[in-house]
Amino acid sequence: MTKFKPDDFHGIHAILYALFDVNEQLDRAAMRRQVEICLATGVHGMAALGLATEVAKLTEAERRTIMDWTAEDTAGKVPLAFTIFGSSVAEQVAQVRHAESVGADWVILQPPPAGSYGAPEYIKFFGRVAEATDLPVAIQNAPAFFGRGLSSDEIRELVTLHPNIRLIKGEGPVTDIAGLIERTEGRIPVFNGRGGLELVDNFRIGCRGMILAPDCADYAVRAYHAFRAGDKSRPRLNMQEYCQLPSSSCKASRAWSVTASGCSAPAPASPYMTGLRRCGQASLASQWWSALRLVWVGCLAERQLPFSRSSVHPTGRTWRRL
Repeated sequence: MTKFKPDDFHGIHAILYALFDVNEQLDRAAMRRQVEICLATGVHGMAALGLATEVAKLTEAERRTIMDWTAEDTAGKVPLAFTIFGSSVAEQVAQVRHAESVGADWVILQPPPAGSYGAPEYIKFFGRVAEATDLPVAIQNAPAFFGRGLSSDEIRELVTLHPNIRLIKGEGPVTDIAGLIERTEGRIPVFNGRGGLELVDNFRIGCRGMILAPDCADYAVRAYHAFRAGDKSRPRLNMQEYCQLPSSSCKASRAWSVTASGCSAPAPASPYMTGLRRCGQASLASQWWSALRLVWVGCLAERQLPFSRSSVHPTGRTWRRL
């Protein structure tokens, strides 16, 4: 029995990065501090093992370790979700079992990464995994990222056939999310991600919340609270301030400081997340690589942040070799 129910899920949920030490092992102190900082910003939920965590690059043991650590560090303070990755029903069910054992409040299923099939196969796949657990289940519908996904009508069929699929994690423009909410008649909570793009518009069309990487969580939390309070201008101003942050702020504030022996506290006069800021509001891919650039160029020289197991940058440079 989980402490939180789907109707409780709302607002800004932070999805963690997988942080590694210089020996390319998961860094316990860094992961713990990452959770502490996210909770300190007032996020309404925690999550791990999604696209931001680069789950596809992790071993099964690393995925389980991140579940263990995140559950321990979150300690039931806010709802906790884990994204479930795997090529087979059996593999995903095994990870769901581990999520259950550590106290997850819900799970988010990704489509199997192998092959490309029609909607009926994905509906069957998600349904079989969902039927294996009593936890509330969401699916991550991100065709632009995965190359596979379901339409709004197909999602409506899925949640009708499998009542335990009680939430949707979208990754799309606000027009697509609005269409999904309309087609499901508002019966199922929808969260969006997409790096926080169109944040305020997502709230306006009825999106329950956003699942975002930690670097923008504090600004997004403030924008969400301002929106809920009925402030018409403050939410956009919050996000404009975030988008205008200079890349040099990473080194200047040392707000997120991870050392070989652990993590120091945020600088009192600085926002919590400055060390992981993205710059600009360009394409999502551009923002993603800007985030990595800030982490590496701004912080690695002084070993403020551990490694992230990132793939080779489109330019051909490997970030771990900067």
